[in-house]
Amino acid sequence: DHRLGVVQLVLGLLILFIGILDLAFSFVAFDVFYLAKVGAGIWIGIAVIATGCVGVVTSRSQLRRHTTLILFLCLSAISLVFCIVLISIAISEMVSGAFAEGTMEQQQKDQGITDMSACFNQTSTDSGNNTRCISKTTFNQKTASAAMAIVFGLLELLTSFYSIV
Repeated sequence: DHRLGVVQLVLGLLILFIGILDLAFSFVAFDVFYLAKVGAGIWIGIAVIATGCVGVVTSRSQLRRHTTLILFLCLSAISLVFCIVLISIAISEMVSGAFAEGTMEQQQKDQGITDMSACFNQTSTDSGNNTRCISKTTFNQKTASAAMAIVFGLLELLTSFYSIV
């Protein structure tokens, strides 16, 4: 049935899109959002897209159907493992982002800054005078992209599991 391949193809495109967004949101502060350097959403999205393409070809191919079916099964198993990795990284990003946000918030309270609605000032420890502003919106965007990666990862996890079973 080609629908399974199409679902994986669409989920792969969504994971890829979220991976690109996540990387773009992380450019503001790669030292705070260090897990985004890996670009897991992009690489895993590409792998899931490849799995979906093989699934579509498998359903339509009469020539060597057995070989493409085994390939689709193997790629589905790999996608399942990759989605577990994606979900783990997304959860780690959410936790580390929340910790960084809380730490920066506490630092500003300690400095007597009462208006924390716009941004967090982060002073670099290596250069001393280098202060930058990390917007609260950036933390919210990172949390949203991580949450979407978890949702799409879970959907792909279920789809891959269904493909294997």
